[in-house]
Amino acid sequence: MKKYPIFLISILSAFMMQGCLRDKNKEILFYGYFETDYVYVASPFSGILMDISVKKGDAVKNGSVLFSLESAEEEAALAKYSALLAEAKEKLEDMNKGERPEEIAASKAYVEQQKAVCELSEIEFKRAETLMNKDSIARKDYDSARLQHARNLKNLAEAEAKLETAKLPSREDLIQAQQEQIKSFESEISNAKWKLSRKTMSAPLDASVFDVLYRKGEFVPAGKPVLSLFAQEYLKLRFFVHPSAVSKMKIGDKVSFKISGDNKTYQAAISYISPEAEYNPPVIFSRENRERLCFMLEAVPLPSQDGNFHPGMPLEVLPAAVNP
Repeated sequence: MKKYPIFLISILSAFMMQGCLRDKNKEILFYGYFETDYVYVASPFSGILMDISVKKGDAVKNGSVLFSLESAEEEAALAKYSALLAEAKEKLEDMNKGERPEEIAASKAYVEQQKAVCELSEIEFKRAETLMNKDSIARKDYDSARLQHARNLKNLAEAEAKLETAKLPSREDLIQAQQEQIKSFESEISNAKWKLSRKTMSAPLDASVFDVLYRKGEFVPAGKPVLSLFAQEYLKLRFFVHPSAVSKMKIGDKVSFKISGDNKTYQAAISYISPEAEYNPPVIFSRENRERLCFMLEAVPLPSQDGNFHPGMPLEVLPAAVNP
């Protein structure tokens, strides 16, 4: 909230407290001023202020860039996880296809080699078997040929099994683990992109730049506003009403108001009524100063009114009962 100089507050207080007294004329007036809630724009992350695109007093549109902080760390994180994601996806593709064509071709060649070995050992085993039946070969030579052929057949079976396995994708659990790894990298990339986007802040609404709090090259802590914006939609009237009149008012009631030096009448709707009374110092309740008791109210100007309103403007408010 805007903090006004002490001398201005004193003048406004004296001016407004008149509104806490009954006007002896036919027209009842309450006195107040314009107040606003400023919009403070900050990044959730810290960094050096690299660029600021606006200056004090500039009008800005919703979405227009206001300032940017250093983002080397976020850009490096995005590049890192993008590379890891690409590598993980390539690995998953290989896992789904099985072994590479070169490896499968080598396995096929080994199977063919084992088939040739088996054919040769089968011929030798049959020759040994024929000679054994004629008692023309020793028993140990026959057994050696038989066992060698059996070993060759087993080797062939193992080679064929390995070839079939090479054609299959990786185990389901390994593929699932790789898929989870990809999801993890994708999450990191989304997080890095979001952090990077928060290093460049844009206007959240149409407004004007009320103040710039940091300069280019300064270090901005996380969450500290770099600038403040003034928007007409957050402007409100603040005025003070005598207890005898506040009891007749409620939220939503219409009031009329005029700006000092302007004869045009504007409309506003009461948005807040203070639950506590206020006094003009000294704060001593007595018969003499009880008329100083008043309540603070706030009202919002109705839309579609052609008025150039600014915080701090003194104004006169007419209650609904006497609105023209």
